Amino acid sequence: ETGKIGAIGGFALPDVVCWLEGYRFGALDADPDIEVTIAYIDSFDDIALGKEAALAQISAGADCIIHIADAAGIGVIQACQQEGVWAIGFAFDQNALAPETVITSAMVDYGKMVVDAVGEIKDGTFEFGITHSYGLASGAVPLADYYGLVPEDIAAEAEDIQQRIIDGEIEVPVVYEPTE
Repeated sequence: ETGKIGAIGGFALPDVVCWLEGYRFGALDADPDIEVTIAYIDSFDDIALGKEAALAQISAGADCIIHIADAAGIGVIQACQQEGVWAIGFAFDQNALAPETVITSAMVDYGKMVVDAVGEIKDGTFEFGITHSYGLASGAVPLADYYGLVPEDIAAEAEDIQQRIIDGEIEVPVVYEPTE
């Protein structure tokens, strides 16, 4: 609604940067005029710091904030709930933390990743010494339900975009360094 959204990462680690830059690329693809602010708080466990960073983004106009900040992300969700803006959780479905605030979560199915890796080791196709990436097609990084908080047409469009990414019709840039 404001044309401004935010993202908070625990640390500017390559995997965290990759997720949050993907969020930026997706937002800019949907609206080239959107303003995306990404902040790294150098903590995965400081809930108060997560909340403080989210409040700063909210005061600057952000009306939706994603986090990849583990426990510090609880503070992000608390700030969003307190100020009446949307939040997107991370790692597991975080809607239960704030059912009217968390519109979805970018989940990570670590169990599937382990099972896939063990299967590759067992059949001799696992490549040691390289980074293994898990995109939407892997099924290991799905989005949680929208719980009716996202209009049906927007949810359907998001599902269509995800399928187009899986099918290779849309290529999401992979970036491991912050772009701003």
